[in-house]
Amino acid sequence: MGRLTLEQKKFYKDNGYILLKNLISEEELSRVIDEYDKLFKRKNLEQMENSWVGKNEDNRKSDSPYTVKGVHNLQHHHAVFGKLLYNDNILDALEDVMETENIMLHHTKAHYKPPEKGASYPMHQDYPYFPYEKDSMVAVFIHLDPATPENGGLLVYPGSHKLGPLEDVGKLQGNFHFVDQKKFPIEKATPVIADRGDVVIFSYFLVHGSTQNLSDKPRRMFLAQFASADDRPIGDQRPQPGYGWKMNDNEDELTTFCDSAASLVEGCRLPVRMQGGDDWPLAEIISIKEIRGQRGYYVHYVDFNKRLDEWVGESWLDTRKVQFPRRDGVSTGGTTTPKKTHIGSGGGVMPNFINDTVCNESQKSSTIQSRPTIPNQQVPPSLPQPKVHEKTHLNALNGSTPKNALGVVAGEPRQLVSRPASPTLGNDSSSLVNGGAVLAAALQKKMNRKRKAPSIDNEEPKQNSKTFQAEPVPSIENEGSETTEMVNLPCIYICEFCLKYRKSKKCLERHLIKCKLKHPPGNEIYRKGSISFFEIDGRKNKCYAQNLCLLAKLFLDHKTLYYDTDPFLFYVMTEFDARGFHIVGYFSKEKESTEDYNVACILTLPPYQRKGYGKLLIEFKKPLSDLGLLSYRSYWAQTILDILTHIKPVGDNEKPIITINEICELTSIKKEDVISTLQNLNLINYYKGQYIISVNEETLQQHEKAMEKRTLRIDPKCLHWTPKDWSKRAKWI
Repeated sequence: MGRLTLEQKKFYKDNGYILLKNLISEEELSRVIDEYDKLFKRKNLEQMENSWVGKNEDNRKSDSPYTVKGVHNLQHHHAVFGKLLYNDNILDALEDVMETENIMLHHTKAHYKPPEKGASYPMHQDYPYFPYEKDSMVAVFIHLDPATPENGGLLVYPGSHKLGPLEDVGKLQGNFHFVDQKKFPIEKATPVIADRGDVVIFSYFLVHGSTQNLSDKPRRMFLAQFASADDRPIGDQRPQPGYGWKMNDNEDELTTFCDSAASLVEGCRLPVRMQGGDDWPLAEIISIKEIRGQRGYYVHYVDFNKRLDEWVGESWLDTRKVQFPRRDGVSTGGTTTPKKTHIGSGGGVMPNFINDTVCNESQKSSTIQSRPTIPNQQVPPSLPQPKVHEKTHLNALNGSTPKNALGVVAGEPRQLVSRPASPTLGNDSSSLVNGGAVLAAALQKKMNRKRKAPSIDNEEPKQNSKTFQAEPVPSIENEGSETTEMVNLPCIYICEFCLKYRKSKKCLERHLIKCKLKHPPGNEIYRKGSISFFEIDGRKNKCYAQNLCLLAKLFLDHKTLYYDTDPFLFYVMTEFDARGFHIVGYFSKEKESTEDYNVACILTLPPYQRKGYGKLLIEFKKPLSDLGLLSYRSYWAQTILDILTHIKPVGDNEKPIITINEICELTSIKKEDVISTLQNLNLINYYKGQYIISVNEETLQQHEKAMEKRTLRIDPKCLHWTPKDWSKRAKWI
């Protein structure tokens, strides 16, 4: 369990289906397709059992009188199909959807729609074919080809699974089942747009069907249906070969009573009390270490976001219900639990139950005085290369991020010092800054979280921020040339203007005497009011770019760090006041993107979130982190709705007309993102070969309220920037 987010789980419960992108690797997909094509070629020649055929007059095209359009029980034809059934990504997703690890196979089937005249299938439920006592049956559609309405892709009625078993209108026609087509016309169904390797999981109560394949290519799909192993079929159902296969081996996952926490090992699962409440969710132990005579456990809550991972003491563990890891080294319940990086002896960050004592001592230190305004001068910060442990398990979603992560330790927020009143900064382009160094870490003073998280202090302790992630920090050398680990410090201190990190206030005070920077390096390309944007070249300002990536890792779960920042540009948004330019957030982009992405990473620092700055960054657009994706979806929705609400009809008494391509041109949003946004908003339907967009009054009212709050917008007149053609430059010189 743990593959689906809470948002995805809610979507499945509300709609009865979920589309999961890129679940099957290209390598495995190629092997499956190769054997799939060989099987169908063989079947068309042999007309063997376990296949079904359709005649030409039944609207199925072939050179022969018959063409195979499906094959049952593929796992008995080649081992590659059986291996696909045990794909970890699919099983993890199934466990989340079915809310059990006790899953069995019902049957498998190949769906093949020949080009140009591949058969349609009326809207139906799978329930009449094989009803179960507990209705645990789900279907898994594995797309071997892209699926669209044009090539007979899946069509669904979202939420129809809540209706339960519907009248089987087609039962009089033998073993051909379908629902009332007048109540569920295929023209009004919602298309599920999928790419190669995408997987759709849906309830057997969901009303679904498909249209003809009118394209010039076949549409191939692998179908598998699963049920809970403790569920039983109703009636006299003929067992299919493979029926009852257990998908998980739970032999070594029995709950055990453990009389002492000393016998716990990494990989154990047990109930753990979540800090900030009285809940005892199931958690997995990621790391164990001894600190100052106390034994600490770093745990991941199985059904929760990794941002809630934390250190706990023995008193927080319920050792009466322990699931020990399997003998083969695989964690109980799958392999989805995140693995933390360890550095030095023990690794990880200091547990909160130890931080409480240390941080109280830390808070007694004197407040650092704000430095006076001084001339700009760039002092490159030194950044030691962190040690990378072999157990590092971070999702490398993009090459913009170096290979280890900055981590810090927890402490209670100290007393905040208010910032001086911000003077007015002119919009004159002549005053734009060129060169300099970064300020950073005007960070959140209080996070609305259930736990104590790692924290950092900037140079003037006006902000003490609790981070979202607890990743290891590179080690540094102190004055005595003895290496120490920042992971064992209650908090770290970051210079606001160069992002260099220090282990104590005293070290930071000495650094501030030398550091004379007050704005990011690079060129100021935008200014309006107190908002400015700076463009930083990852090659020319490597140390700053690396420090910025380390800072971002504290707040982005999916960000992985690579120290080669040369291929990237960083755009830092700042707020200006008497002390300088304070970082609000940033986005980075590849100088040359092979996948045509315009953003590699995007982040708004916590104290500036929910103030419209995120959409301002996006307006300048593909995200990596889950938080970034949420921001993008919100931006896409508002931008597309803004376009739709301002369309003018061509003539009197005519409805406004706009194409998806026109929306793409007006918004610079990709076609697939436009379609997915319209689907998420339930605004798009496929009718008679074309998309129909309908916006109801409630959606319009919600959009108007959202736009009223969005006061910050990019003014193109204040942008002074010329794009560069990096493909013509030798290695980004």
